[in-house]
Amino acid sequence: MSVKETPKFDWYQTETHVVIELRIKNADSSAIECKFLEQGLSFSTIVPQTSANYVLDYRLSHPICPDESVMKVTPSKVELKLKKKEGFRWSKVKTVTFSVPYCHKR
Repeated sequence: MSVKETPKFDWYQTETHVVIELRIKNADSSAIECKFLEQGLSFSTIVPQTSANYVLDYRLSHPICPDESVMKVTPSKVELKLKKKEGFRWSKVKTVTFSVPYCHKR
């Protein structure tokens, strides 16, 4: 079993969205588990080429609209675009990191 790692990421925001760019190369979208919650974000994937097990479990600092939030996978990154529930600037993305174990179905 591989060790869980937090991927390197950057984030930025607009008036309507917070965008988190996870620096994960060659991610397989079929191997990603991603859940958008009103006050949280859960993400996990295993990158086959490196066996890296990337996990994010965040309680967000402000609420989002889960049904209007999306994930986009490119060869160089995974982009999580969170739709803000309220249109003001966030000073940070998360308040705490959850420690929830994952079960990967293969």
